[in-house]
Amino acid sequence: MQRLPKRIFIFLSSLNFTILLLALLVLTTLTASIADEIIPLFRSINPSRVTAIRSLLHFFAPTDLHESLWFTTLLIMFSLNLLTCMVRRMPGTLRVLSLFHPGEASTKPSSLHFDNTFTVPSLCQDFEHRLYVLLSRKLSRPAVSGTDATSVFFSQRGRLFHGGFYLAHGGLFMMLAGSVLGSSSSAGEMYLREGESADRLFIKESGAPCSRKLDCALRLDTCEPLPPGAGGTNTPRINYRCTVTMVREGSRDITGVLEGYRTLTGHGMRIGQSRYREEDRHRIILSILSKKAGGKRRTFALRRYQFCTIPETGDTVRLKSIFFPPASSGSSLKVRKPYSAPCMASLEVYGDNGSLIHTPLVSSQAGSSGQPWNEEYEFHLEGVEDTEPASPCMCLTISLEPGAGLIWTGAAVAIAGFSLIFLLSHRKLWVTIARSTGGYSITVAGWASRNPDGLTHYADLIRELAHQYPVS
Repeated sequence: MQRLPKRIFIFLSSLNFTILLLALLVLTTLTASIADEIIPLFRSINPSRVTAIRSLLHFFAPTDLHESLWFTTLLIMFSLNLLTCMVRRMPGTLRVLSLFHPGEASTKPSSLHFDNTFTVPSLCQDFEHRLYVLLSRKLSRPAVSGTDATSVFFSQRGRLFHGGFYLAHGGLFMMLAGSVLGSSSSAGEMYLREGESADRLFIKESGAPCSRKLDCALRLDTCEPLPPGAGGTNTPRINYRCTVTMVREGSRDITGVLEGYRTLTGHGMRIGQSRYREEDRHRIILSILSKKAGGKRRTFALRRYQFCTIPETGDTVRLKSIFFPPASSGSSLKVRKPYSAPCMASLEVYGDNGSLIHTPLVSSQAGSSGQPWNEEYEFHLEGVEDTEPASPCMCLTISLEPGAGLIWTGAAVAIAGFSLIFLLSHRKLWVTIARSTGGYSITVAGWASRNPDGLTHYADLIRELAHQYPVS
């Protein structure tokens, strides 16, 4: 039983498990791409099995692949594979670096990649000093040890090579963790007018409308129309350039310009410009009676797509649309004060948990509204203001990307790790000088984590140095 956890650990950290995960990932993405073509094929062969095949395809490749449980499981297994690989290699790395026992660093390993011995009849008096300078210039300042008859020089280079392995795997792990977090990403729309700011996003999760409070507030500073032909299009549609600022307490404001496909990123979200809404000149006076708060009544002035929060309950009320009958489209709408012209307003009430509670329809005529109240609130439309000038409303698309920063950071760390792996190699060189009856015996031994053939270059330099300054 004690061997079973060890075998599981070895399998999770093996290259075979990595290849298996890669094959499953390729099959999953491929199945998601051709799922619509597979079902008609099996329908022509055996119609009775189409339902089972459809269920199997939706399990491995659902409609939204990146948010599926199967895809998230694959990412988690990849993360586990990377972690076990790093843990499995760590003891060997510590032995090679000898961080806890520095004296072991100069000890020759049992398996050497290069070992060559040659004999010279005599050496220059300052040969060891010249050898010391040569190793310092080519590798690193050597450690010298030995006895009266023997001298050992040890030099190494590229110990950061081992850190590249952990940086690369750690960066990939961060990218996978960001992808797992990104599976919970969502997108919605926010409507703002110039000078307005809001911190609540209205989105759909699993097909159901809901509201989410952002960590920062968004402010639309300016919204300017572009001249005809600007913005990369020749259509008569007017394009706009918007300036948006992210305001977050305790951090620096982030300001960016939205134009065409240009977006603004920050605080785990991406902001884009969707479309320009029609100008809106109407504002309703909405009275809300909160029965939970002991019958306390509050009055709000709202434009289309604006919202208000009831402090006593924490619920959010959003004005969705305003409807006017054709008879009310005359000159009476130009009165710049509250008036009692017949109109209706559709609202959305979101609870403190963000879910949509109900959608009441409020009318300006008493007793004519379809859903003027429920068990918690009572709504009254007390009037409508027709303001001038008109207030244009810009629609911004907000994408919440909780793992985007982690993915970019992991990519940078992984690139740094792979750079260390491909640009560096850990090399160790031992030079032993021993006095013998026939002269001096010089042994050059080396070990390299990559490209051991390069060790012969150091041996040739040492051999040339030994024969360069003989003593007659």
